[in-house]
Amino acid sequence: MIRRLAPRAKLWLSFSAGLFAGLAWIAGCTDATSPPASLPRAANAHTKVCGQVAFTVGFERGQALARSQGKPMLVFFTLDECPFSTAMADETFAETSLARLSDRFVCVLVNADAEPEVCERFKVQAFPAVQFVSPQGAPVAHLVGRQSSSRLMIEMQTTLQALARRPQEPTLR
Repeated sequence: MIRRLAPRAKLWLSFSAGLFAGLAWIAGCTDATSPPASLPRAANAHTKVCGQVAFTVGFERGQALARSQGKPMLVFFTLDECPFSTAMADETFAETSLARLSDRFVCVLVNADAEPEVCERFKVQAFPAVQFVSPQGAPVAHLVGRQSSSRLMIEMQTTLQALARRPQEPTLR
């Protein structure tokens, strides 16, 4: 049953939503030139640090890195000015145990505004989203919406286990 809100409640709800969106927008991925002290400095301008996790910016760059290292990809799809993407970048990836587990992946940051073709390829229509991809380029698992660090770590472990059981697959281009 949907109830109509009183004008005062609507005003408070609008103010609260605007305040949250503004605060979430202000705090986002930090530039690689100033990573947290616990992380090494980013190697180049194509890296961003979210929380405690260093991300390669751009899908093609990340895919080449994943192939060369033989690691699966954790692809984090974001959208400019999306408070949920910002909150996930700041909170979920700030967890120390998640950052340690992320070393087993090539973490890739894809901005939907900059790379819409990658979003189409993986059928990403809602943000934030996380796509796990094998080193050969095959999709493994997909999460949509803001995820907690514990939920994301479970999916990371599941992906690693699934890939360990798979026979070597041909490279997708």
